[in-house]
Order: sequence, then structure tokens, then C-alpha cells
Amino acid sequence: MSDDLTVLIHTADNRCLIPAVLDGMTLEWARKGAPGKLSFRAVQDDLLSMEEGAIVQVKRGDTGIFQGVVFSRRLDRDNIVQVTAYDQLRYLKNKMVYNAIGKKASEIIKELAEDFGLTCGELADTGYVIPRFRAGDQTLFDLMQTAIDITTQNQQKLFVLYDDYGKLTLKNMEDMAVNILIDPETAENFQFSSTIDRDTYNRIKLYFDDKDTGKRDVWIAEDSGNIGKWGLLQLAQSVNPSKAVNLSAKAEAMLKRYNRVRQSLSIRNAIGDDRVRGGSSLWMALHIDGKDYQMRILVEQVRHVFSNNEHTMDLTVRGGVFE
Repeated sequence: MSDDLTVLIHTADNRCLIPAVLDGMTLEWARKGAPGKLSFRAVQDDLLSMEEGAIVQVKRGDTGIFQGVVFSRRLDRDNIVQVTAYDQLRYLKNKMVYNAIGKKASEIIKELAEDFGLTCGELADTGYVIPRFRAGDQTLFDLMQTAIDITTQNQQKLFVLYDDYGKLTLKNMEDMAVNILIDPETAENFQFSSTIDRDTYNRIKLYFDDKDTGKRDVWIAEDSGNIGKWGLLQLAQSVNPSKAVNLSAKAEAMLKRYNRVRQSLSIRNAIGDDRVRGGSSLWMALHIDGKDYQMRILVEQVRHVFSNNEHTMDLTVRGGVFE
């Protein structure tokens, strides 16, 4: 670990412990649907006694990086304890039934958080008022993300929900840019993959079986060029004409969405930066598969690794042709 990085454990009996953390501590954040996760190993001696529920903090100097709760421990014969802690978002796995009328996503998130005793920090005003929000027995993760998604659909703004050192935070993704560059000098390696074996179709077939006439109505959109290259990859889907204005246009729109090679990119052992989390955007300049890419990318997942007095990070990103 880095010399200026400190791990603190606050126990139920108001003791503050500083464990002897071994190399290899990791911190993981995702853009949505998962809590922040801290994993570390420490020497367990008479002074280091903790239970599940203890508060764990990670600081670099005076700056807080992570705050969470111990959820699991594993001890071996050499008295090395493996600790896993999650930030406040872990409690968003709780479920409830929820209904709201005329509320913004930010208001829904605040209300749900307060109902479960979670601490809120800065919650950006999401602007759009959702006329009616009804959901069955769902996790708080799903309820909050659904409210965010509805907002995005209606005003084209992306928001990221995360825990900022013990405070539930909601930010417009435009405000989460980190001014760093990922290039061959700052990243040790990358993994690029492309496939037509996942959600790729070059023919869209929409159909409706008319029970009154006994006939089937069919709407087809296809790309003969890609059928020649890849073979026929067809997506067939039953539709109800009364619910669609123009099924031919719908088939063409679906073809545009699915008729492409799926490409993904992950970056390994980049120079670490504490500010990078799921939802951050960075600059990238890499030569991949014979092409030069210079673009801003969105971090879907990041895994920070602290070892041998170094800080590196593994990134799963999206942006441009990468998804």
C-alpha cells in the first residue's frame, strides 16, 4: 500500500483501530446496481478485534476515499484475516413496494433513503417530474434506477448514484469528468473483444397472427450485405399493430440497433487515481485493432489495487463503438 494511505476501523465500543494491512488491498466501484466494495488482508492480533458491522474508512492523508461496513471476515491459521466491507449502497438491496405521484427522481431517492435510515449528501436536482411512479416488491437499487432511467428518457440527462465517503450522492454525469488520459504511457495493457455472438441480428422480423382472418402479417428489415458476411442472424418478435404507429419503421430502427459487431474494451494496470469511480469519464488515446481511438470514455466499473507502494486500476469502459 501507499505510505499516505490509511485504513481505520471503528468498533461498536467506540475504539478506533489502525490494522496492519497487507499488500493487495482492492476497492471496486460500478456505475450502477452494485455497492462499493473494499477487500483487504490484515494481521489479526490481540489489538485487532472487530465484528461484522464495524465501520471501515480509507483515507489518503486527510482526504476520505471510502467508508463502509464490515460484512464478512475470513481467518486462516496464520492469523491473517480477510475483510470485505461495502459502502452504504449495500443497503439498497433491501426491498419494498413503492408508489409516488408527481415527484422527481431526486425526491424519490431522498425519500427512500430516509425511510431506510441512510445518510444523504449532495443529491442533484433531476428536474423532470414523474407523473406517476408505481412499483411492486423491488430492491431500492431497482426503484431508484428506474426513477433515474425515466428521467433520462424524458430529458436526455444521465445521473449516477453512488456513496461518497458515507453519504448517498446523486450527480449529473457531466459533472463527473476526471481530467486524466489513458494512453500507452499510463496503461500497461488492454483487452479488446469483438463479437457477433451476442445481441447481433442482420434481419428483424416482426409478425402479428390475426385470429380473425387466420393470417400472419409480417414486417421485415434486413441488411443483405451483412447477411452475406455473417450468415443469416434473425430476430423474430410478435407485435400488436394497435400499439405501434409504424411497424416497418420499428423494424428498421431495431435493425439499426442490432445490426453491428459488439465491441468491448477493458484497460489493465492503468496508473491509479482515487477520483475514478463508476460513472467517471476520462480521455483515452489508444491504437486498437488497427485503428486510432481518441475519445472521452465512460467508466462502467473500476477496480483499484494498492500493492507494493503502487496504485493501479483496472477499468471496464464504454463510449463510441465500445459498449
